[in-house]
Amino acid sequence: MHALVLEYLSEQDEPVIVENLMDFIIEATAHDDGQLFKIYEKHFEQVTGTNQRNRYRSYNNASS
Repeated sequence: MHALVLEYLSEQDEPVIVENLMDFIIEATAHDDGQLFKIYEKHFEQVTGTNQRNRYRSYNNASS
């Protein structure tokens, strides 16, 4: 959810309206075409507080 809000805010060039945010979330989650994962990956560092390199290193160490 955090990544969706960040994506919405990054696309806005006018004042943020909660109703528009809700419409954005509903539209973005209406179907799974890979877009949600792309949004999550785009905002990964802000959402988790870690960077991609550390994420993949941790994953690879855990699966070894």
